[in-house]
Order: sequence, then C-alpha cells, then structure tokens
Amino acid sequence: MSASEPAAKPRLRIKAAVGTSLQDRGRPGWGQAAVPPAGAQDPYYLAAANLLLGNPPDLAAVEIGLGWVEFTPLDQALALAWAGTHIEVRQQNPAGSMRKLSPWSSQTLPTGACLRIRRLAGEAAYVAVGGGFALPEILGSRSFYGLAGLGTEILSNAAAPEGVILPCLGRDPAPAPAPAPVGNEANMFRADLFRADLFRASAAWLYPPGPIRVVAGPHHDWFDAASLSRFYHTIWTKAAASNRMGIRLSASPAGAAGEGAAGENRLTRRAARSGEILSQGVVAGAIQVPNDGNPIILGQDAQTTGGYPVIACVITADLPRLAHLAVGGSLGFQAVNLAEALAAHHQREADFAAWRQNLRRVAMGADGDNTANAAIDRHALYAENLISGVVSND
Repeated sequence: MSASEPAAKPRLRIKAAVGTSLQDRGRPGWGQAAVPPAGAQDPYYLAAANLLLGNPPDLAAVEIGLGWVEFTPLDQALALAWAGTHIEVRQQNPAGSMRKLSPWSSQTLPTGACLRIRRLAGEAAYVAVGGGFALPEILGSRSFYGLAGLGTEILSNAAAPEGVILPCLGRDPAPAPAPAPVGNEANMFRADLFRADLFRASAAWLYPPGPIRVVAGPHHDWFDAASLSRFYHTIWTKAAASNRMGIRLSASPAGAAGEGAAGENRLTRRAARSGEILSQGVVAGAIQVPNDGNPIILGQDAQTTGGYPVIACVITADLPRLAHLAVGGSLGFQAVNLAEALAAHHQREADFAAWRQNLRRVAMGADGDNTANAAIDRHALYAENLISGVVSND
C-alpha cells in the first residue's frame, strides 16, 4: 500500500437474531417527507455505551434485539462497550477460553475473539465501538428504519449465516514507546491496537419506578369521563404484537379498581365524537386509541400521520423507560401539565449528567487487555463464585 492510499478500515463481524440494528439519535425533521425519526429507543443508554469508550454520546451503536449477539474483530483489536443492566456478557478468546464480564463496562477485544451478549428481561441494551462505525449517513442519520430500507439491520439467517461485517473508524494508533530492553516483549508497540479511553461505570443508569407521566393529547376531551378514569386508573399490559412502531396495550386481568373483566376497560369516545377524523401529524409517545378501545403508544418507527384520536402523549423524560418494558409487563399513566413535563426533562438531564461522574477509567495492559492492570471485575467474579446469601460490602 502506498503512502497516498488510505488505510483499510478495521472490520467488525456481528451476528444477531431478530430486532438488532444500528441506531443513533435518529433523523428528526423529515416528517413532512413521511420519514419517521427512528433512532435509539433509549437515547440515555445509547449515550452511556458511547461514553464508556470516550466516544461522542450520539454515535450510532448496536441496539440489541432478541437472543445472543456476537461481535468479532476481523482485522485488528477493537474497543467495545455495552450499556445494559439485565444482560449477560461473555468473552471467548481465540484459544477457546471463556470468561464472564460485568454490565456497564468496556473491553478491548483482540482479533478473532468473540464478545457474546444476551439481553435478559426484555430490557433495551446497546453496544458501541471505539471511534464509531464507518458507514454513510442517510438523511443525517445511520439509524435503521426497516419499512424504507434506511440504515443497517443486523440479522443472521439462512441468507446471511455470518451476520453482517461493518467497517469501523477505530482510533488513531498510539505513538510507539521508547525501545524496550532486549527480551522484554511485554512493552513492545502493538500496531493493531488503538489508543482508547476505556471506562467502567460503578453504578448502573436506572430509571426510578412509578407510572408513565403523560400530558393531555389533542383529543383528550373526545372521551367520556368513565373512559378517562379507566385510562388513568387501569394497569395496562404490553401485548406481544408490540414493536418499534408502537406498544400495544391491553387491560391487565385485574383491570381497574372497581372494574370488571378486562374487556370492560376499553376506552370509548363520546357519542358526538364517534365519526372519522382526518389524518394528522403524530410523534413518538403519542397514545392513539383505535376502534377496539385498546391504547397504542407510538414508538420511534411509527408512521408520521395517523387517523386515530390521541388521548395523551408520554412526556420526553419517561419515553425511554418504555424501551425497558418486556412483553407482558405492566404500566400505569399519570397526568401532568406542560410545566411539570419540562421540569421532569430538565431533571432527567441533570440526573444523567450526575451519573456520568461515576465513570472510572480502566487501565490497559500492553497486550491490549484492559483487565490486565485494572481492578478485579468484582461483579463478574461474584456472579460466578459467591454462594447464595453472601454479598459484598462495597
């Protein structure tokens, strides 16, 4: 390769099941062209995965779907980080040895090694790569939106058993150190390693429990008093038909306080508002009520217009919480006003800024293994070796 030729981009092989894709902050501003924003369902988890590598927080990362996801550097070592609480993380080295890694951490993965991550409990999780992915933006984003074929889906099937191979930007090579003494190969410069700031979070980023807060939608007063009461007092359950376009809800078997069977908790419009409505613009978080009376919370991939009445809209601060609701999981709604919604958003941003202060730099060994000079990974160690009832005092 001549000096004028650009260096080949390092490649990362990713094998995954249904629902795994690249997502960043999405492509807002294209609704007039019928293109939804797409993007990460939880932008805070996306930011966390990137910050664990010292990346800008909005770089595209892998949003994990169902089953296991496997990551293997093909050309040179790559730094990876993962954000997720209910995930199982394992690293398999080329020689075949396996070890467990803790959540909310980062690792330099040598060529040929495999990082395997499985999402548990239905909660969203993200994996970022040091420097980001070397893929072109489409309408200002690398996010995958399947209905229009935009962005990158990561899927292993009969047609693509090896998944996808994506180019990465990586890092600028670290400068070579002073010549090492003869016979001391431990400090020799490794040209296939990138300088990376790797971090581990001493605490997970978690959302406080409680009902999902909503503001009244444009058709809030289209529903009778009994339906509005049911909307705010029913415990709703996430249906299996939910996806990135929308979360379909049904009343839990317990129903609402004082109500009968779940079917009696369907929402109905006032008689004067029973006709058709014109399609109108909708956003992620809008809660539509179709003719069957069961609400749908629109997601990141939802259509840009809709013809069902919107009873309420999830506030920005609580919208990411929905990414962690498993099928069969339950939620309730709480009404707030616009001032309270804005205050909640500012508080969420302040809380995340405070969480960033718990990131701790991880030392890297000369062989690129960031666990060589780091503190012991206690979370993984305890998960494997502690007997039931024994806990750490840390």
